[in-house]
Amino acid sequence: MNKRLLLILLSCLTAWPFIQSPTGNGQWATLNAQTTYVNPVYNWDTPDPSIQRAQDGTFYCYATACQTRKSTDLVHWTDVPNVFSRPTWNDTTYIKNGKQQTDYYNLWAADANYFGGRYVMYYASALWGNGSRTGIGVATGLTPYRFTDAGKLFRSTEIKVENSIDPVYIEEFDKKYLAWGSFNGIYITQLTDDGLHVRDMSQIKRIAGSAFEGAMIHRHGSHYYLFASIGSCCEGLNSTYRTVVGRSTNLMGPYMSKSGQLLTSNGYTVLISRNTHWVGPGHNSEIITDDEGQDWILYHAYDASDDTRGRVLMLDRLHWDEQGWPYVESGTPSFTEQPAPIFYKGDGARMDYKLQNSDFMQSDFAGWTATAESSTDFSSGLGSAFMPLMHVAGGSFSVEQSLTGLPDGLYEVSLQAHTLAEQSVQVRVGSVLTPLSASAEPLPEAAADVSKSLLRNPSAHLRHAYGLVIGGRLTLGLRGNLQPDQALWAGQVRLTRRDKNAQALQAVAPWYAQRVAEVVASPSVDDYYKNRLQGYLSAMQETDDPAQQYTALVNIHKQLDRLSALDPTYDAILAPTAPASSAPALYDLSGRPLPTIPTTGIYILNGRKVISRPNPDVQPGL
Repeated sequence: MNKRLLLILLSCLTAWPFIQSPTGNGQWATLNAQTTYVNPVYNWDTPDPSIQRAQDGTFYCYATACQTRKSTDLVHWTDVPNVFSRPTWNDTTYIKNGKQQTDYYNLWAADANYFGGRYVMYYASALWGNGSRTGIGVATGLTPYRFTDAGKLFRSTEIKVENSIDPVYIEEFDKKYLAWGSFNGIYITQLTDDGLHVRDMSQIKRIAGSAFEGAMIHRHGSHYYLFASIGSCCEGLNSTYRTVVGRSTNLMGPYMSKSGQLLTSNGYTVLISRNTHWVGPGHNSEIITDDEGQDWILYHAYDASDDTRGRVLMLDRLHWDEQGWPYVESGTPSFTEQPAPIFYKGDGARMDYKLQNSDFMQSDFAGWTATAESSTDFSSGLGSAFMPLMHVAGGSFSVEQSLTGLPDGLYEVSLQAHTLAEQSVQVRVGSVLTPLSASAEPLPEAAADVSKSLLRNPSAHLRHAYGLVIGGRLTLGLRGNLQPDQALWAGQVRLTRRDKNAQALQAVAPWYAQRVAEVVASPSVDDYYKNRLQGYLSAMQETDDPAQQYTALVNIHKQLDRLSALDPTYDAILAPTAPASSAPALYDLSGRPLPTIPTTGIYILNGRKVISRPNPDVQPGL
């Protein structure tokens, strides 16, 4: 049997999510299996790949000609047909040698992105051998698998950059940018707020020299990394393509190689080059981080033993060295069985892709609902470009975002945060409010210095809060009340499922226990509800089994929700009741006794929360 085919078959077998094995009692136990893969992950022409994760968690890979594949794990890909038709705005009809001819321009290197509640895709309109009229176009869609053309952004002739192809979208704070270029320099310019136009055609900047094409920019730590490709891309086994990288602390550069050479002077650091199995590895995708925090890079290459399938889709783990430079093992494409990316379906699944503006990088907290007292200094998009922050100083404030379509479960929100205000700032996850502990020492006043301080020691400033999602909806955010001399810095919000996770359960259990205690202490709540809540609470506290604790927690949550006792702003259910002799007894419509209704407060009538006020349907007893 062909060696590669054998490896692929073994990969498929080990990729099966569970293996069965007999146990000592004769039953079958389900064990987690280690998933692996062997390159290529899609063995057909997929040149110039770009990756976008959709709001349902599916990865979409867009390639030249807008060939589109989808996957849930970066390893197993299937075709998605009819995503986008070839645009015609650049087609050209002319007379040559007395005959009419038409040049039909092709769609190259599509790059789809999600912002503003829709998908926006940039693409090159190009004709091999004709770089003067090539250009960049844009299309939009409400889904990641259907796009409608919105026309051209520009032609090469309009911006005086020959052979303008290979677009890639970048965001920094509230600004949107497009980088592009092919062997005439890598360039960048700012887009309009909707991403559909160039803000100023005269304002473009060259960030790399004529050796490069296929740019992609990635933020990591304190740097921006400019990935690109050099050499010939498309000559089969004669291709000299390879992937290179440079970095800068500024999006606009200057980008430099590991040895200190400027990319604008064609310096670079090689990331991936050919080996005896794979030829021409290049034009890499965005960097994808899996649920274990591992980074992955997709790119294309030719099979050295058979290039008839074109530039196939490759996958490799991206590592970072002690100086913060990226590398892949051996510096060449892998060709043996490799551990695959890890994406969980329950506990451990990162849901960051559901968030809008997860690091507060957009002005006015775009994607969040933000309110504050007029005296509060309440800002977003502060800090250095690689660590945006929100800042609040003095007064009360709230910043929240609601997500829908989430699987029910227990969720963790983690974020970088620093405050000197003990207990006055809370993280909201669903109904649960978690006090944000005060930081041990003050940070510098300058926003950029604060950002760098948090990056130098991120674990010291990492805060965690937990809450339940029931019904697929989650509200998360920060709220608090600060004194004039107190402040909060926060950023880098992450959302992770923690289903039946012992640490998460222990974190939220006291909050729910307190809510139960408030209900039980209220004389306005029927004993039926009190007994149920106390039973659920006992079930949660008397077992060490996380699954049983989780079930009891969900029961408590649902019962409190029926009593309208989950709102984070919900105070004590009732003020202390007056002595029985001070007023006549009251009864509900079912004849059950009620305490005296105070002028302000809340009571339970027929199982529903009612704001206390005179009610003609409630009659005094005799």
